Amino acid sequence: MSASDNRQAETVLARFPGPVSLDVGRRKTLIALGLCLAFTAFMAWLAANPGARLLRFSWYDTSMAWIALAISVGLSIRAVVLLKADATIRVPVHSRA
Repeated sequence: MSASDNRQAETVLARFPGPVSLDVGRRKTLIALGLCLAFTAFMAWLAANPGARLLRFSWYDTSMAWIALAISVGLSIRAVVLLKADATIRVPVHSRA
């Protein structure tokens, strides 16, 4: 990072003396929830129906399907929590003043 980049960063940080809030729109959160639920449904179908796959998968592929299912369920829960809450992400910004 050059000195001019550092000065620009300090100038921007000086404008925000406190924590910065990044607001996520309700529409974007609903879209994210829909995509997460669709992916969760697909992964549940893929993990629960080994005979429905086009190719014959090994134990590794089956375990990866279950892991992806767990991750997608977690992301779906996170999207629901963001909808219930204010959907605001607080980022602490510390200036060197």
